[in-house]
Amino acid sequence: MLLIFIGGIFLWDLQDRHSFTVDCKSKKVLTYFYSSGSMDSIQKKYTQNFENPLYSYPGEQVAKVVIIPNIPVLGRFSKYKLTKTQREHLLSFLNNPDNFTWKTTDMLRANADYILLLYNQKGKEIGKIWFCSQCHQLKIIPFSPNYKFGYLKSGSTKMLLEIIQNN
Repeated sequence: MLLIFIGGIFLWDLQDRHSFTVDCKSKKVLTYFYSSGSMDSIQKKYTQNFENPLYSYPGEQVAKVVIIPNIPVLGRFSKYKLTKTQREHLLSFLNNPDNFTWKTTDMLRANADYILLLYNQKGKEIGKIWFCSQCHQLKIIPFSPNYKFGYLKSGSTKMLLEIIQNN
């Protein structure tokens, strides 16, 4: 019985750490950015919308950011909240296309060192980020053209680590 309970907790944690529970942008928005098919056309649409407030990440006011080390079950006991200053630096970082390259990502969510959960004033999860510091990649929901495809430029990984680890 104890093994079933522990197994249930492990499976719940695994599902929660890897799930896309955040409301994503409508299919219409994603179709706009990806309808052309050619990489040049997609990049042009992204670039044209870098400053568009409609596509800023995560699309609404962030009241809280929780960092969870991506360690099965145990990571939950090590989670921590970012301060208001850290939260502002994080959002500024994520909405600055200069921190990202056009290289596409191939990272699996399981490879992330950290999972960042973003919440609004009502406590609803509005964003989720899987961050792999070793591979310099992010998986981010919901969509924003500001982070391009989620691959960090050289030096940006260190900057992001400084933002989220400065406790």
